Amino acid sequence: MGSRLMRLLRRAAFLLRARRHDDELAEEIAFHREMKKRDLERSGVPPAEVEHAARRALGNELASRQYARDVWISPFVQECAQDARFAVRVLMRDRGFALTALFVLGCGIGVNNMLFTILNAHTIRGLPVHRADRLLHISTFDQRAGDRGVSFPEFQDLRAATTTFSGLAAFFSSPLSIGDRARAPERRDSAYVSPNAFDVLGIQPLIGRTFTERDDAVGASPVVLLGSAVWESRYGRDPAILGREILINGSPASVIGVIAPRSGFPSTAEVWLPLSRLAGVAAQKRDARTLRVFGRVKDTLSPLDAQAEVEAIVAGFAREYPDTSRGVQARVVPLNERLLGRLTDPAWLAFIAVGFLSLIVSGANVANLLLARAVHRAREVAIRSSLGASRARVVRQLLIESAVLAAIGSAVGGARWRLARRGADRRVGSRTLRLEAGREPRTEGWWPRSHRVARPAPLDHRVHHRSDRPGRSHALVSRD
Repeated sequence: MGSRLMRLLRRAAFLLRARRHDDELAEEIAFHREMKKRDLERSGVPPAEVEHAARRALGNELASRQYARDVWISPFVQECAQDARFAVRVLMRDRGFALTALFVLGCGIGVNNMLFTILNAHTIRGLPVHRADRLLHISTFDQRAGDRGVSFPEFQDLRAATTTFSGLAAFFSSPLSIGDRARAPERRDSAYVSPNAFDVLGIQPLIGRTFTERDDAVGASPVVLLGSAVWESRYGRDPAILGREILINGSPASVIGVIAPRSGFPSTAEVWLPLSRLAGVAAQKRDARTLRVFGRVKDTLSPLDAQAEVEAIVAGFAREYPDTSRGVQARVVPLNERLLGRLTDPAWLAFIAVGFLSLIVSGANVANLLLARAVHRAREVAIRSSLGASRARVVRQLLIESAVLAAIGSAVGGARWRLARRGADRRVGSRTLRLEAGREPRTEGWWPRSHRVARPAPLDHRVHHRSDRPGRSHALVSRD
């Protein structure tokens, strides 16, 4: 296997350095001819006949050179390489056709690449968390509301009753004011989270630690987690931020950690607080379903097992608490599907159709250009056939020309896609989808802006600030 691979590599190297090998072969044949001439001179052949005698003795030089090439590389591959070089020369000669065809192909391929990049970054790759396929989102619905959250008492009952989840977490999104004595306050998106939320998602802080059960206890010292964007823009990535007291809605809280960018937390939050800090959450009624709940299924069980268990537990709430839970049912879906949608959604199907349509239209336009060009090349094809070229040889030449055109068009389309991606990255906001083709989805906040609705913050945490634009509310939280 190794010797065969080395043989293939040597032959590929010969194809790349064919001209150099031809020169070396010509020198070797000239050397043998010169040696033959000397032998003939010593044998008494007249000097006037030595040259012709040496050539007759060595045979057809062109045939010898071709035989030597065939030893190194297949004649078919040599002919394809010749056809490819000829195709490049033809395209360079007919620059108008080449530029038009490459522009059309570049547009179609570039648009298709950009659409796939957006689709891949938003939906296919999913959240950048550990084993996101094991994460499920839990919500409720009834006849009055098609999509509701979970109340705090229901969340506690679910967490106590479920056996299929390794961890169940909840959060509530709301804007707040962050400030300190040295700087003016700023309005930031935040989330009140249960202490195990980051452990369930598998998110580790850049520095410091995440919340513990002690931080969520009643009467515990107020603590806060910052996002890396806040840490960088407001505090210059100062590692001494740990333990520093800052003002959250005017009240002091100690910073215990910094969360990495694009962490995968399912909201646009830049500041995190323990769930117990949410005003009135401990006394929340069972029908005040405002929390978002997600959990990680145990490795030994399937998501379908967890779905069946949660649906059964919520159905039991209707029997146990008929006044607040009558008709309420559970909806359990993968977290990726809840936040990012599915490829089979009508919007994404239309998105995919647009990509294929753009590629088909560009290909059809280039095909029309090639057909129009074929009319002008009819005389060339006729001459080739009269000189002995077979129909298969002519067809192969035309196919290789089309392949060379497609390869260059793909490179042009890739270049257009990269330029478009860089332009989009410079112009998009800090919480919109990043289009970089990296190893993980590039997002600052994983809750799409189109899914947010206006909703006031809890009364005890409401902060009034002047809006940046007339009529625009800053009280934005997640869709759910």
